Amino acid sequence: MTQNKEYKAWHNMKTRCYNENFPDYKYWGGRGITVCERWEHSFENFYQDMGQCPNGHTLHRPNNDGNYEPGNCQWVTWAEQNGNRRSNVLKQRRYSKLMALMLGDTEREIVKWVADTDCDGNKSQAVRRIIREYAKDRDLPIPDAQLASVQSAAKAVGIQG
Repeated sequence: MTQNKEYKAWHNMKTRCYNENFPDYKYWGGRGITVCERWEHSFENFYQDMGQCPNGHTLHRPNNDGNYEPGNCQWVTWAEQNGNRRSNVLKQRRYSKLMALMLGDTEREIVKWVADTDCDGNKSQAVRRIIREYAKDRDLPIPDAQLASVQSAAKAVGIQG
Protein backbone atom coordinates (compact mmCIF):
# COMPACT_ATOMS: atom_id res chain seq x y z
CA MET A 1 0.00 0.00 0.00
CA THR A 2 2.81 2.44 0.79
CA GLN A 3 4.21 2.25 -2.75
CA ASN A 4 1.15 3.40 -4.72
CA LYS A 5 0.80 6.89 -6.20
CA GLU A 6 -2.11 7.82 -4.01
CA TYR A 7 -0.26 6.96 -0.80
CA LYS A 8 2.81 8.90 -1.94
CA ALA A 9 0.64 11.93 -2.73
CA TRP A 10 -0.99 11.71 0.71
CA HIS A 11 2.36 11.31 2.47
CA ASN A 12 3.97 14.14 0.47
CA MET A 13 1.14 16.58 1.15
CA LYS A 14 1.52 15.96 4.88
CA THR A 15 5.29 16.38 4.64
CA ARG A 16 4.92 19.73 2.84
CA CYS A 17 2.50 20.97 5.49
CA TYR A 18 3.96 19.64 8.74
CA ASN A 19 7.65 18.80 8.37
CA GLU A 20 9.56 22.00 9.16
CA ASN A 21 12.77 20.26 8.01
CA PHE A 22 11.39 19.78 4.51
CA PRO A 23 13.36 22.18 2.27
CA ASP A 24 10.24 23.76 0.72
CA TYR A 25 8.13 23.76 3.90
CA LYS A 26 7.97 27.58 3.65
CA TYR A 27 5.76 27.26 0.55
CA TRP A 28 3.13 25.11 2.28
CA GLY A 29 3.15 24.73 6.05
CA GLY A 30 5.12 27.92 6.46
CA ARG A 31 2.29 29.80 4.74
CA GLY A 32 -0.33 28.15 6.95
CA ILE A 33 -1.45 25.48 4.46
CA THR A 34 -2.76 22.44 6.34
CA VAL A 35 -4.37 19.08 5.68
CA CYS A 36 -8.00 18.74 6.70
CA GLU A 37 -8.71 16.75 9.84
CA ARG A 38 -10.44 13.99 7.84
CA TRP A 39 -7.28 13.30 5.82
CA GLU A 40 -4.49 14.19 8.22
CA HIS A 41 -4.36 10.81 9.98
CA SER A 42 -6.26 8.61 7.53
CA PHE A 43 -4.99 7.56 4.14
CA GLU A 44 -8.19 5.55 3.74
CA ASN A 45 -10.32 8.72 4.02
CA PHE A 46 -8.04 10.52 1.56
CA TYR A 47 -8.34 7.64 -0.91
CA GLN A 48 -12.10 7.38 -0.40
CA ASP A 49 -12.53 11.09 -1.22
CA MET A 50 -9.94 11.39 -4.01
CA GLY A 51 -10.17 7.99 -5.67
CA GLN A 52 -7.49 6.43 -7.82
CA CYS A 53 -4.97 8.79 -9.41
CA PRO A 54 -5.21 8.53 -13.21
CA ASN A 55 -1.96 7.84 -15.08
CA GLY A 56 0.07 10.97 -15.70
CA HIS A 57 -1.75 12.97 -13.02
CA THR A 58 -0.70 14.59 -9.76
CA LEU A 59 -2.43 16.03 -6.69
CA HIS A 60 -3.44 19.65 -7.23
CA ARG A 61 -5.02 22.43 -5.15
CA PRO A 62 -6.87 24.85 -7.50
CA ASN A 63 -6.83 27.48 -4.76
CA ASN A 64 -3.11 27.79 -4.13
CA ASP A 65 -3.81 29.55 -0.83
CA GLY A 66 -6.34 26.94 0.29
CA ASN A 67 -5.79 23.85 2.39
CA TYR A 68 -5.60 20.22 1.34
CA GLU A 69 -9.27 19.24 1.66
CA PRO A 70 -11.94 17.56 -0.47
CA GLY A 71 -13.26 20.80 -1.98
CA ASN A 72 -9.80 22.03 -2.98
CA CYS A 73 -8.01 18.94 -4.29
CA GLN A 74 -8.14 17.13 -7.59
CA TRP A 75 -6.00 14.95 -9.83
CA VAL A 76 -4.62 16.92 -12.79
CA THR A 77 -1.98 16.42 -15.47
CA TRP A 78 1.52 17.77 -14.94
CA ALA A 79 0.89 20.39 -17.64
CA GLU A 80 -2.15 21.67 -15.73
CA GLN A 81 -0.22 21.58 -12.45
CA ASN A 82 2.74 23.51 -13.89
CA GLY A 83 0.37 26.18 -15.23
CA ASN A 84 -0.70 26.88 -11.65
CA ARG A 85 2.81 27.31 -10.22
CA ARG A 86 3.26 30.55 -8.32
CA SER A 87 5.94 31.77 -10.78
CA ASN A 88 3.74 31.10 -13.81
CA VAL A 89 0.68 32.69 -12.25
CA LEU A 90 2.66 35.83 -11.36
CA LYS A 91 4.18 36.01 -14.86
CA GLN A 92 0.75 35.47 -16.41
CA ARG A 93 -0.75 38.27 -14.29
CA ARG A 94 2.07 40.65 -15.21
CA TYR A 95 1.79 40.07 -18.95
CA SER A 96 -1.98 39.87 -18.98
CA LYS A 97 -1.95 43.43 -17.60
CA LEU A 98 0.40 44.46 -20.41
CA MET A 99 -1.81 42.84 -23.01
CA ALA A 100 -4.90 44.40 -21.47
CA LEU A 101 -3.27 47.78 -22.03
CA MET A 102 -2.29 46.83 -25.56
CA LEU A 103 -5.67 45.50 -26.54
CA GLY A 104 -7.91 47.79 -24.51
CA ASP A 105 -9.45 44.74 -22.88
CA THR A 106 -10.02 43.75 -19.29
CA GLU A 107 -7.37 41.71 -17.51
CA ARG A 108 -9.88 38.94 -16.72
CA GLU A 109 -10.67 38.53 -20.43
CA ILE A 110 -6.98 38.43 -21.28
CA VAL A 111 -6.27 35.77 -18.64
CA LYS A 112 -9.09 33.68 -20.11
CA TRP A 113 -7.74 34.31 -23.62
CA VAL A 114 -4.29 33.07 -22.58
CA ALA A 115 -5.86 30.02 -20.91
CA ASP A 116 -7.89 29.26 -24.05
CA THR A 117 -4.91 29.58 -26.42
CA ASP A 118 -3.84 26.08 -27.38
CA CYS A 119 -0.25 25.79 -26.14
CA ASP A 120 -0.43 22.61 -24.06
CA GLY A 121 -0.48 24.50 -20.76
CA ASN A 122 2.55 26.64 -21.61
CA LYS A 123 1.36 30.13 -20.63
CA SER A 124 4.51 31.92 -21.81
CA GLN A 125 4.14 30.32 -25.24
CA ALA A 126 0.48 31.37 -25.29
CA VAL A 127 1.39 34.95 -24.41
CA ARG A 128 4.05 35.04 -27.15
CA ARG A 129 1.52 33.68 -29.65
CA ILE A 130 -1.01 36.34 -28.67
CA ILE A 131 1.62 39.10 -28.89
CA ARG A 132 2.67 37.79 -32.32
CA GLU A 133 -0.96 37.98 -33.50
CA TYR A 134 -1.32 41.46 -32.01
CA ALA A 135 1.79 42.63 -33.86
CA LYS A 136 0.71 40.96 -37.11
CA ASP A 137 -2.71 42.63 -37.00
CA ARG A 138 -1.00 46.01 -36.62
CA ASP A 139 1.83 45.42 -39.14
CA LEU A 140 4.46 45.59 -36.39
CA PRO A 141 7.52 43.58 -37.40
CA ILE A 142 8.75 41.30 -34.61
CA PRO A 143 11.61 38.95 -35.51
CA ASP A 144 11.10 35.46 -34.09
CA ALA A 145 14.29 35.91 -32.07
CA GLN A 146 12.58 38.69 -30.13
CA LEU A 147 9.75 36.34 -29.24
CA ALA A 148 12.17 34.11 -27.35
CA SER A 149 10.95 35.65 -24.13
CA VAL A 150 7.63 37.18 -23.21
CA GLN A 151 9.38 40.28 -21.89
CA SER A 152 11.25 40.95 -25.14
CA ALA A 153 8.07 40.30 -27.12
CA ALA A 154 6.20 42.86 -25.03
CA LYS A 155 9.02 45.39 -25.49
CA ALA A 156 8.99 44.72 -29.24
CA VAL A 157 5.40 45.98 -29.45
CA GLY A 158 6.21 49.02 -27.37
CA ILE A 159 5.10 47.84 -23.93
CA GLN A 160 7.56 48.04 -21.04
CA GLY A 161 7.06 45.48 -18.24
